[in-house]
Amino acid sequence: MKRFRLVALLAAAVPLLSACAIGTGWRQLQPVAGLDPEAALPVSVIHTRIADSHRDPFAEHTRRVMATLPQQPGLVAYALRRELIGDNAWVIAVWASEADRQRFLGGAAHQSAMATAGPGLSSLRIVRANLKPAELPLQWERARALLEAKP
Repeated sequence: MKRFRLVALLAAAVPLLSACAIGTGWRQLQPVAGLDPEAALPVSVIHTRIADSHRDPFAEHTRRVMATLPQQPGLVAYALRRELIGDNAWVIAVWASEADRQRFLGGAAHQSAMATAGPGLSSLRIVRANLKPAELPLQWERARALLEAKP
């Protein structure tokens, strides 16, 4: 009887745990008050699904890229999130200019991560938008809505 209860408890917990996510929280690197209030800040919202066999390499590359973020010229703010049990991960990155975003994408840390971890992504969805500083921080609910609105 105890074994049945344990199995029933675990079966009930799995869907709840798969909905649980951890993240960095909103990391503001540049004060929004110092930005032109009418500026259109480039924002990337990214959703990936990671193949089970590539979770560890993906996590390692994510750590390496994250270590470079505070030094990235033009990065205004970012947030990362991933499921505790599951294969989904999300990123929000806000840049001062499109040139800053492109410099990061072409940089060594990002290029290395994509070359090595990229094949382990079972899906990758990127939405680009422009937001005014007053619209920050971008909440996860709105970020998901932007992803879902993309055809």
